Amino acid sequence: MIEQKPITSLVGKPPAAPNSIRKNIAIFVVLLAGWQVLTSALLYIQLRVNTNADFNASVAEFVSRNKYANLPVVYDSGGDGNDDNDDGGNDDDDDDGDDDDGDDDDDDDGDDEDGDDDDDDDDDEDNDGDDNDDDDEDKDDGSDSGDTDMFIPPPVDRVNWSPDWLQRVLGGSAIRSWGCHRTETPMIFVHIGKAGGGSARTRLAASALNYTRTGSRSWANPILDEHYYPVSPTHRGKFCNSRNRDAHSPSTVLFKVGTPFKPYEGTITCNATSPLGIAVACPEVFSSVRCLGCANVKSKHCHTVYVGHNTMGSEIHWLPPKYLQQWWKKNWERSGYGNHSEAVTQSLQTLTQGDEQWCFGKSARPTTMREQKKGYALCGLPLGSKVDKQFKRYWDKLPKPATHSSTVGTGYNFAPLYASLPVHRVVVIREPFSWLLSKFFWHHDFLSSKFKCTEFKGWAEVEILRDYLLKLCGVDCANRYESGLLSLEGVEAQTEANLRHSFSVVGLSEEPDVFYSMINMRMAYMNTKLNLHLKNSSHSSINKKNKERAAECKEIYAGETFRNKVRKDLPVLAAMERLYYVGVEVNRFQQEELSRCSAQ
Repeated sequence: MIEQKPITSLVGKPPAAPNSIRKNIAIFVVLLAGWQVLTSALLYIQLRVNTNADFNASVAEFVSRNKYANLPVVYDSGGDGNDDNDDGGNDDDDDDGDDDDGDDDDDDDGDDEDGDDDDDDDDDEDNDGDDNDDDDEDKDDGSDSGDTDMFIPPPVDRVNWSPDWLQRVLGGSAIRSWGCHRTETPMIFVHIGKAGGGSARTRLAASALNYTRTGSRSWANPILDEHYYPVSPTHRGKFCNSRNRDAHSPSTVLFKVGTPFKPYEGTITCNATSPLGIAVACPEVFSSVRCLGCANVKSKHCHTVYVGHNTMGSEIHWLPPKYLQQWWKKNWERSGYGNHSEAVTQSLQTLTQGDEQWCFGKSARPTTMREQKKGYALCGLPLGSKVDKQFKRYWDKLPKPATHSSTVGTGYNFAPLYASLPVHRVVVIREPFSWLLSKFFWHHDFLSSKFKCTEFKGWAEVEILRDYLLKLCGVDCANRYESGLLSLEGVEAQTEANLRHSFSVVGLSEEPDVFYSMINMRMAYMNTKLNLHLKNSSHSSINKKNKERAAECKEIYAGETFRNKVRKDLPVLAAMERLYYVGVEVNRFQQEELSRCSAQ
């Protein structure tokens, strides 16, 4: 074997550089540093320009390819659109678009969230926060003996599931009663940006007992103290903030990664177009940092207060498998059509940790995000199509109101499925024109710096769809809408049913204190009067530079002539306004219902 000598020993030691050469080298280093500064500045400018270009291109692509973009208004608005409490787009409490994980690195983009770069779930096989595969899912919140008390949500007349309930949800103007001082979990806050959601998330975090963490953003980091929500004498709930991703098609335009539209919590690539397809084919990766209270894939419960910008119903792909399996068995197999649900039951069973039947006998559900991305083409893609077909065959067999068509014209309405999930959802909505103006000034880089507030076509349609209508419609709606399987009329129908039957508290941004009082009466383990000194940082859309312009735009947006033009030109805005007044109707009904609850 020939011994290899170091290169320096072969060519000899280089001679020392003379002073003139050293001087030239120093000049070169200075020039190189200056060139790097210049190129960095040019790159920053280019990125800002590209962001604007990406936004405009995405809007143009969406509008041009979506065949439902110009559907006529189905029926007249339920009100005049005026709002005496409109603040002209000023939203001091909303934290939409900012990093909410308690640090400053803005890392909630779907990357590894365990504090390292290995995307490996930290070898925590049972995902309970330690390294022991010991199934100790209840160490910090009480024992879970036997079958957990599953919440079968009551319909309006407070009887168990029946075909009559299915028909009530799919048609009519009934509003569901939920009762007082409920103890079911999880409770999920659906955050609509620029509707005061940042303040609400802070208040919900601070509503826990033993809350001791300090700092302006510490509310978003629940691991800093030993807080808990007193769910029951043996169960304690935990707070979880923005730690679960949404599921979207890889061909999405409305939620495209790399554009201003990318989901705040990150994206799971998913082609499924039904809630069950998303649940089975696109499951969230369980990790100790994911969701305190139900991070264990083996758990039968999920004692969590979750807040995030996620789409309504997205919990269907992060709830533990046993939780979902019991829900399906108790709510749908007993519907009288159980024979048709056998395939769905088997698919949900494969979500159990280690079950290799999940991917057609090849592998179990992914345990890391790397596995999930790598296995999408082999597993997630065909599995989504398979479960979609199985579930829709079952859904087609269920009785529907005579006036309801599940497949013709508008698309399936899966609202009854969301209403039956054993969760409590709460939301705050905002008057549409006030919300739209706030959005306009919030996105300064690619909206208010480029357009007049009266130039609403294109960007307004996209913002209304992605951040309001589709967020309240359900986790399946974006994939269906963008692929032409769901019309705007269908989005509106499913969203209206959700507001009437799937949210136990619907609040109005103009009445935040009322919203918190409603939560106190609805949920036994929430106390929004605790830690009132905690405030979220200001996230106003209005500042000194645009204050005068915002006042002018506010006056324009308040005019009925302008509003009628927008309603006519933007069917999505007309639908949003109608749904807002449905939300107001639900809010008033719920306030009256909760006023009869006795104080605890």
